[in-house]
Amino acid sequence: MNAPQPVKGLSTGMASLDELLEGVRWGESLVFHANAWPEFVPFAHRFSCFLEANHLPGFAFCFAEAQLPQLRELAPFQQPALIAAPDLASAERQLSEMVKSSAAPGAYLFSDLGSALSDEGDVVALFRLFARRIAETEAAAYIFLQKGCLSNAAVAQIVEASSLFLDLWTMDQRPLFQPIKASGRYTGRLFMPYQLSGDTVCPANGADTELYTGELERKSREFLELYTEKRHLENDLQRKVFELSLINSLTASLLSTMNLEEILYRILVGVTAKEGLGFNRAFLLLVNEKEKVLEGKMAIGPSSLEEAIRIWTDLSDRHLTYPDLLAAFDSGWPEHDAHVNRLVRQIRVPLEERTHILIDLLMQTQPEVIGPGGTRSHADSNRVLELLGVARAAAAPLVYRKRQLGLLMADNLISQKPISEDDLHILETFANYASAAIEHSRLYEEIRLRIKESERHISELEAMQNRLMRSKKLSDLGELASKMAHELRTPLVSIGGFANAVLKRQGPQSSDYEELKIIVGEVRRLEAIIRNVLAYVSPGLPRSQPTDLSELCNKVLRLMQAAFAARHIEVAVQYGNGLPHVSVDSEQIQLVLTAILNNAMESMPDGGLLTMAIHAGQDFVRLSISDTGAGIAEDDLGRVFDAFFTTKSLGSGLGLNIASQIIANHKGSIYAESRVGVGSTFFINFPLVPHFEEANP
Repeated sequence: MNAPQPVKGLSTGMASLDELLEGVRWGESLVFHANAWPEFVPFAHRFSCFLEANHLPGFAFCFAEAQLPQLRELAPFQQPALIAAPDLASAERQLSEMVKSSAAPGAYLFSDLGSALSDEGDVVALFRLFARRIAETEAAAYIFLQKGCLSNAAVAQIVEASSLFLDLWTMDQRPLFQPIKASGRYTGRLFMPYQLSGDTVCPANGADTELYTGELERKSREFLELYTEKRHLENDLQRKVFELSLINSLTASLLSTMNLEEILYRILVGVTAKEGLGFNRAFLLLVNEKEKVLEGKMAIGPSSLEEAIRIWTDLSDRHLTYPDLLAAFDSGWPEHDAHVNRLVRQIRVPLEERTHILIDLLMQTQPEVIGPGGTRSHADSNRVLELLGVARAAAAPLVYRKRQLGLLMADNLISQKPISEDDLHILETFANYASAAIEHSRLYEEIRLRIKESERHISELEAMQNRLMRSKKLSDLGELASKMAHELRTPLVSIGGFANAVLKRQGPQSSDYEELKIIVGEVRRLEAIIRNVLAYVSPGLPRSQPTDLSELCNKVLRLMQAAFAARHIEVAVQYGNGLPHVSVDSEQIQLVLTAILNNAMESMPDGGLLTMAIHAGQDFVRLSISDTGAGIAEDDLGRVFDAFFTTKSLGSGLGLNIASQIIANHKGSIYAESRVGVGSTFFINFPLVPHFEEANP
C-alpha cells in the first residue's frame, strides 16, 4: 500500500458534482463516455485546476500523437506521455513503466482509450489492468472514452470494471450527462440526466429527459437488432466453419489416395459419419460410359435399428476420430454393409431414359429431395424409394466441369430425421468435392495406364534398337573374326605340328620338355578358341536326326570322365523311363553339353556333385545339368549367354553364347538358375516332333 495522499479528500473540482457523486475517492477510475473531446474538456479542466491548487501530482497519457496538443492545454498535465502500443503486451509494459516512474501516486488522465488497440477485447483488458493498478495504488483516474470506437458489448464490460461511468452528450450547445454507474453510491439522485452550467450541476429539464430516454430506447433497439443479427451471423459462421472443417478433412483424406474404391468409401463415410453430414445411409451411383447406364456402385449404412445401435456403439467404444474413420478403408468392408450394397447394385438405368427420376436428377445442377417435399414428381420415384425402404431421400448430382459422373444419395432410415435445406446445401458442397476427387482418380488411372503403355513401347523400341546395334556390331565383328581366324589357323597348325614333333623327340628328362609341353598346350587352346570363333560366326544349320538324348549325354560324360576324376567331381544321372527320341544334330548338341559341363567343372575346383537329369513333358524333353559350385551372382545371371561375357581370367566367353545359338537353331530353349554358394542349374528344352513320338513310343 502506498503512502497516504497529502490531501484527505479528492474532488472533481465542482462542489455540486461532488455532492451528486457523493465525492470522488482515491482508488477510483472515472470514465467519461463522450461524442468528442470538447464534451470532456469542462470536466477535465476543473479536475486539473483542483489538482494544481492542491499541489497534487497529475499524469496524462494518450494513444495518438495528434492528441498531445489537447492534453498540453490542461494543467498540471503540461507534459503528457504518448503510449505507442501495437499490442496488449506492449501497452501493458509501457503503462507499467510510466506509472512506476511517477514520483508519487496521484491523478491520471487517459485520452481516447477506445483507440488504444485494434482489438476491442485487448482494450477492455488494458482498462481492467489500469483500473486495478489505480485501486492498488490508491490513485485516481479520469478517462476519456469516445463513443463509437467500441461495440456496445465492449462498453458494457468497461462499465462493469469502472468505479464511476458518466455518459456525456450535447444538446442545443448545452453539456448534459447522466451517471450510468456509481459504485457504493445509493442516493436517489443518481442515474438521472443532468446539465452542466458553469460550475453548477443541475437536473436537466423534462424535455431533455424525455429526449434522452427516447435516445436510450433507440440505442437499446439498435443494440437488440445488432445482437440478433450478430447471433444469426455467429450461427451462420459456425455452420460455415463446420462445413470448412468437414470439407478440409475430406479433401485432405481424398488427396491422400488415388484408389477409386478408397475415394468412394471415404465419400460415403463423410456423408454418414456423426462428425460429417450425419445421414444414416449413403449411396453412390456412377455413370458407366461404356455401357451408357447409371448404375449403383457402392453404399454404406445399417439395415435396421439393431444394426445401427451395434455400429454406433462400436464406433463410440473405439473412440475413432473423423480422420480415423476416413482413413480406415478395408477391402472387406462391403461384407459389413452387404444389405445396402445389394440394394444399390440393383439400380441400373439407361442414360437414354431421360424421364426416369434418377436420370432427371443426374442432368440437374441442384440437389433435390425424392419423395414428399420434393420439387419433382416422377412415376419412378416411388419405385426408387420402395427399393431403398424409405419415404424420403436426398440426391445430389456428381458433376465435374459439366460432365455428369453420377449421383450421391442419402437418407435417414433409422432416425427418421427430416431432410432440411441446410442438409441439401452441405450435401451439394460435399458432392462437388467428391466429383473432383472421382474425376481426378479416373484421370490418374488413365494417365497411369498410358504411361505404362508408353514405357512398354519405349522399352520395346530400346530393345529393338539395341538388337539392331548389336546385330550390326556382331556382324562386323563376326566378319573380322572369321577373316582373322582363317588367317591364323594355317600358321598356328604349322607351329603346333612342329612343336608337337619336337616334343615327341625329346624325352621327359630333357630340359626343354616342359617348355615344349606348354607351347603345345597353348597352341591347342588357341585352336579351340579359333574353332569357337568360327562356330560363333557361323554355327551352321543343324543336320537333325532322331537321337536318344540319354545315350548322347552318357557319351559326353565318358569323354570328360578323366577331367571329373582329376577334380574329385562325382557324377549322378537321373533319366526317366521310356524317353522319346529328339530330333537334333548330335555333334552340335555335344558342343552345347561340353560347354555347360566345362563351366560346371570350373565352378567346383575343390570337387562336388554334378547331376544330369532328363524327363519328358507333354510336348518337350527337358535336360537339366546341376552343380554344387560357387553359383552365379544375380546381376550376372542374365548375361551368361551374352557373347564375350565371362567371369574367368581365361576363356573367350563364347561357349555358352554358341550353345544358346545352337539350341535356338533347334527351336528349343535354354536358361539358367543359380544361387551363390549353393550351385547352378542349366535347363534345355527340346521340342518333340509328332512323327518322332509315334516312331519311338
